[in-house]
Amino acid sequence: MANKISRRSFLQVFSTSLVAVPALLSVKNLFAANTTPPPGPKPVEETNPMAKALGYKKDASTVDAKKFPKYKAGNNCSNCVQYSKLNDGWGKCKIISAGPVSSGGWCNSYLQKKS
Repeated sequence: MANKISRRSFLQVFSTSLVAVPALLSVKNLFAANTTPPPGPKPVEETNPMAKALGYKKDASTVDAKKFPKYKAGNNCSNCVQYSKLNDGWGKCKIISAGPVSSGGWCNSYLQKKS
């Protein structure tokens, strides 16, 4: 004999799902990085002459450590003294002033903030 789902069980699971799915999606968004640049100037591109000269990468994990031996894992714009935060994903750099830089980026002018 096949297991039957009662109407009551179905409604309980259905109503729980209606609450749980949006809640889980909103929790996911709490931990997602803000990839939207702040209003104003366009973000600095890696092809910008100053950025290119400094080896700027929007994603620090893509830095060629052989070409830039100064780079160490965990170094990124958000923990550099040259960086000031604009929003969760972007900030201003005192060296590359052409526009906002990614907080997860890196360039060869990196200097770690003191704790």
